[in-house]
Amino acid sequence: MPIKRMVVMAASVLLLCATAVLLRGISRMPADQPFFDDSMIAVVTDRELSAEDIVELHVDVSMSDEAFQVLEALNKSFMERHADIQVIMKNHPSDTLYEHLKRAFRLGDAADIMLLDNEKVLQYAVLARLQPMDDYYTSESEAEYIPTLTEQLRWNGYTWGIPYQVQPYIVAYNKSVWFELTGEDRPAGIEQLMQAYQTGQLIFHPQDVKVYAVLASAMDADWQFAEQTGSNSGEDLEASYDERSRIDMTETESGAEDAEAKHLDFDETIDSVLQGIPLSSMNHGEETVSLAVLKGILLDEDGMERKIDEMAEDVKVVESEGEHAAGEFQEAEEAQAVPGAGVSFAAKSADEIWEKLTSGEAAAAVLPLHVYSSYANEEVSAILLPSSRGDYVFISGQSFVLAADAVDREAAYRWIREIIEGFELWFPERNAGGYPASLDAYRELTRQQRAQLELLMRAVEEGKALAPDPRIDDKLSIVQEVLTSKQAYLLSIDELAALIEQRFADFGWIRN
Repeated sequence: MPIKRMVVMAASVLLLCATAVLLRGISRMPADQPFFDDSMIAVVTDRELSAEDIVELHVDVSMSDEAFQVLEALNKSFMERHADIQVIMKNHPSDTLYEHLKRAFRLGDAADIMLLDNEKVLQYAVLARLQPMDDYYTSESEAEYIPTLTEQLRWNGYTWGIPYQVQPYIVAYNKSVWFELTGEDRPAGIEQLMQAYQTGQLIFHPQDVKVYAVLASAMDADWQFAEQTGSNSGEDLEASYDERSRIDMTETESGAEDAEAKHLDFDETIDSVLQGIPLSSMNHGEETVSLAVLKGILLDEDGMERKIDEMAEDVKVVESEGEHAAGEFQEAEEAQAVPGAGVSFAAKSADEIWEKLTSGEAAAAVLPLHVYSSYANEEVSAILLPSSRGDYVFISGQSFVLAADAVDREAAYRWIREIIEGFELWFPERNAGGYPASLDAYRELTRQQRAQLELLMRAVEEGKALAPDPRIDDKLSIVQEVLTSKQAYLLSIDELAALIEQRFADFGWIRN
C-alpha cells in the first residue's frame, strides 16, 4: 500500500476517534450545563439571574469603624464571587445594638445573621430567638476554633454560633508612674491592682461591662457559680426579661420602687459610714476600718448609731491628709462618671484612656489587647491580668448567629465561612477590632511573629472565657453595682467576692 494512502487512513482513524470522544464527553454533561469554560459560565449566569434567583441576607453587627471597613471589604469580595447572594449589612452603635435586637425579635424583624458578643448568645438561644448551628460544623471543623469560645456557645445539647473574633483583655500600665506609685516594675498581683482601683489610678471605659467580668474573674475565678445557678428555662428567663422591660418603661411601678428601695437602703448605710471619714485613712492609714464593724452596720440596723460611733473612734484621721482625700472624693462625685466610684471611671473613650496613661494621670488601665496594640508606645507596657491564682488570661469574643426565622441556611453558611476565611488573611498585618477565633490563623505564624504576639498567643492557648450562662447580664449588673458603690473603697478582695455571692443568693441564683 502506498505510503500516502496509509497516512490518509491513519489521519481518518484519528479524526473518528477524536469525534467519538468529544461526543461521549458532551453526552455525559448535564443537560442544563453550557459547554463553555468557567469564565464564560460566570458571565452567562450573571446575565441570566432574575430577582427570584437572588437570595437576600441581612446582617446586623456592632464594631468599630475600622473593623467594619474590613468586613465591608470582605463582603464586597464575597458578592463579586456570588452574584446570586445579596448581603445588606448594618453597623449599629455599641450602646444601641441589643435594644434594637430586643425590638426586632419581638416584631419578627430580626436580621438573618447577627454578630453577637459570645456572652449574649445563650440569652437569645434560651428564648428561642436563634437556630442551632451544629450542621455548620464537622468533627474536624469544630476543632479549628479556640475551644473556650465554642464552649460558650453550647447549651441544651446544641451549638448556637460560629466564633469570628477573640478579644483578650490585658492590663496596660505606665511604667514610670507605676514604679513611682508602688516601687514595683509592673503590677504584682490583684491586690495591688484593686488598691490602684480604689484610689482612682486604675481606669477603664465605664460602658465596657466586660471589664467588670475581668475584675470579678481576677478576684475569684468561680464568681459566676455556674454549677449552682438556678433555673435557666426559657419561660423563666422570658419572664425575667419581660419584668425588666416593664420596669424600664414604668419606673413608678411597685417593682421598680422596691428595687430602688433596696439599693437606697444599702447605699445610705454606706453613705452614713463614709460621711466625715477620709478615703485616705480607709486605704492607707495605720489603722483601717474594722471590717467586722462594717459588717455589723450592714446587718444590724438597731445598733447602727452605736456601731458608727465605734467605727469613727477606730479610725485615726490625719487632718491634712483627710482634707485632701475628701476633696478628691468630692470632685469625683461631682464628675459623675459613674455614681459612687467616679474617680476610677473618668475615661470615656479609648483615646482618653491612652491620653491619661501616657500623661501619667493614671497608672494603669484594663482594656482589650487590640486597643492596646493600636496605641502601644515605649512609655506604656502590658501584662496579662494578675489574679488570686496567678495570671488569669481573660478572653471574650464575638460569634455569628442565625435568627430563628432565617430561611436560607446554605447561603448564610457560605457567607459566614468565607468571611471568616477572609478575615484570617488580614491577620496579623492589620488590627481589625479583634483577632481571628480560628486556630488556623496562628499555625502559619513565624517564630518571630509569635514572639511579637506573645500576649495574644498565650491568650489563644490559655485563655478562659466566662462560663455559658443565660443570666450573665443580670450577674454583671450586680458585679457592676458592687464595684461602683462606696463599699468598693472599704472591703478587701475576699469580702467583695463574698458580697457578690450574697447578692446572687438574694436573687435566688445560687442553690443552697
